[in-house]
Amino acid sequence: MLLTDGSAYLTSKYRYPKIKYYGKDKILHEIFIKLIRSIYCTTPSITFLNGMETCFGRKEHLTVYKDLAKLSTSYNKSSHEVTICFLNDSPPFVQAVAIRLAMSAEGSISISRKKKGTIRAHLAFACANARLCKEWAKLFARSGINMKIQRDSNTDTKLHGLQTVNRKDIIAFQKLGGFIQNVKIRRGIRFKGFEKNVVLNAFCRFAKMVESKEIKEYSKLESHKFWEILNNLVRGCSPWRAGVGLSSKAKPG
Repeated sequence: MLLTDGSAYLTSKYRYPKIKYYGKDKILHEIFIKLIRSIYCTTPSITFLNGMETCFGRKEHLTVYKDLAKLSTSYNKSSHEVTICFLNDSPPFVQAVAIRLAMSAEGSISISRKKKGTIRAHLAFACANARLCKEWAKLFARSGINMKIQRDSNTDTKLHGLQTVNRKDIIAFQKLGGFIQNVKIRRGIRFKGFEKNVVLNAFCRFAKMVESKEIKEYSKLESHKFWEILNNLVRGCSPWRAGVGLSSKAKPG
């Protein structure tokens, strides 16, 4: 978690630890606190300050910092020494949880429609550190999610992170467990405020409906009808509420 939306370092003057986790999703802060408390039986010095920061920064937290330093020499995302290679020998379920936590903090899911009418989901993971990008890509691949490097000329490293638009990869992420429950989409217009998993699950269900021919020639649907079906899936309604795109075998509801 610290290697996505966090940091860990010693203060220069008193050599006290500062182990910080950032982000607007309170559920992730609660998980971060529980993880440290379950091992070290300690509490944070700052809890969700201004809805953004949780910090373990007392002298008693020095043991936590020393143990973290054994896993990664640095937790500064601009450093060449930062690494997640310690996860390589972890059990598959630990790797899966690591991916889900990382994606919940720095991952996104969006859905768009091409000019030809076909639907496309875009699963992305923000990471501008070249070493971390490669290591995360390998870890994702172990779970059947093949992410490609995404470039960004606006960052110092010219990297934005990882991405995939491949339907199989997105479904593989869903089968892994997807995002952490209750983590929400913070940007965008169409699905802002919805849970990330709700949009992920809606796309996967839509893809399954297309594959099973429940929706025939969906790319030829008028745009407003197409989005109404998808919006109904996101909102948990029947996709056929709009009464369109129904194949001869499918039944309303």
